[in-house]
Amino acid sequence: MPGTALRESAFLVLTALAGQPQHGYTLIEDIERLSEGRVRLRTGTVYALLERLRDAGLIEIHSEEVVASRLRRYYRLSDVGAAALSAESDTLRRRANAADGLLRQTRSSAPASAPPPDSAAALGPAAAPPEQLIHPAFFYRGAEEYLAATIPFITAGLEAGEAVAVAVPTGNLELIRAGLQQLASQVHMLDLTGIGRNPGRIIPTVLLAFAQDHPDRRIRIIGEPMWPSRSAAEYPACVRHEALINLVFAGQPATIMCPYDSSQLDPQVLADAARTHPILSDEAGSRASDRYAPYEVLDAYNLALPGDDITQALVLDFDALSQARVRAAAVAHAQSLGLPASRCSDLEIVIGELASNSVRHGGGSGTVTVGRGDGPILCQIQDRGTLSDVLAGCRLIPADQPSGRGLLTVNRAADLVRTYAVEGCTVTRAYFRSGTQ
Repeated sequence: MPGTALRESAFLVLTALAGQPQHGYTLIEDIERLSEGRVRLRTGTVYALLERLRDAGLIEIHSEEVVASRLRRYYRLSDVGAAALSAESDTLRRRANAADGLLRQTRSSAPASAPPPDSAAALGPAAAPPEQLIHPAFFYRGAEEYLAATIPFITAGLEAGEAVAVAVPTGNLELIRAGLQQLASQVHMLDLTGIGRNPGRIIPTVLLAFAQDHPDRRIRIIGEPMWPSRSAAEYPACVRHEALINLVFAGQPATIMCPYDSSQLDPQVLADAARTHPILSDEAGSRASDRYAPYEVLDAYNLALPGDDITQALVLDFDALSQARVRAAAVAHAQSLGLPASRCSDLEIVIGELASNSVRHGGGSGTVTVGRGDGPILCQIQDRGTLSDVLAGCRLIPADQPSGRGLLTVNRAADLVRTYAVEGCTVTRAYFRSGTQ
């Protein structure tokens, strides 16, 4: 379920529903079959589990009928449930592959020393099925360890015919460029300090865009979204980004390695990396993470945004009729607080998109708050809607699709976007820095 790793019974229910909608009695039989007779659930247990899965948004009601004067309810897998099942299946496959690799090493009397990160079973291009995500965190200390892992990782991808990209902060980008020498021209290089300042932009505008440009090749990316100067406000969005990679790229032909500077980053950052990456690597080698739990991370960092930390605030309610007037007043207030005219146009776009979402999906109205945070200008919109799609804003929308770009547009316009979503309440906060910040 979102917030925890799937228990076996929940995994079996989702697996059974992946085939077709079912009701409780047929699920009992299917679960017994899928578990080869090992799991036999009682009727009351199954229906209680179905309610919990429905409350978590993993399944939904497909249809209902009356049979022998009793209501029979059919359930189906939701989009969120399908993503959860896919992520859990990938995790189980990775752990099984890691176990098989260790067994093969043992049986062949392989040397006891751990292989370097890129040659480990978890990262080698030949070790992964063509349609499988590999997402390791690499912990390094200093430039020497950084280059010792990243350069072989890149060259292995080039030799395997993969499309290779590097999206890291400025200093490390220059290290890699120098280390690659003439090979640098074969690698797509991006300074993540700028394009990735808002972590919500990275998946759609960097990772998915690169994959879309190379539809017939496996992609290999070094992505370093976390650096020591990240602010406390940015950090939850960074952790969320790392967790979402596992859902967005589940079952996709991609290897995405995320370096973490263990000599400078806070221990909590390194602990969270172990929860968002199924594979952990350092100078000693690679291993499966026993703390991997991306849904738990998404739940833990769904942090409330109460608004009482916004000073010099203008607070306005809006609906469909007053939306344009409120947007103009909010932008004017931000400009009076010192937001440059060039950023006011971005703010106008953000308020327009979020307010429209509130009118359409949030009960027809909402509240906008514009004021000053600890440096940036903040714009916060709250409504009565329920944002149940954890991948909202992470997808690339086809050009012929008329809607669905709201949060994607917001992330592109703002310097940082944070969202808090619970049943009956969604709060989205956008941050805007002046040119001097």
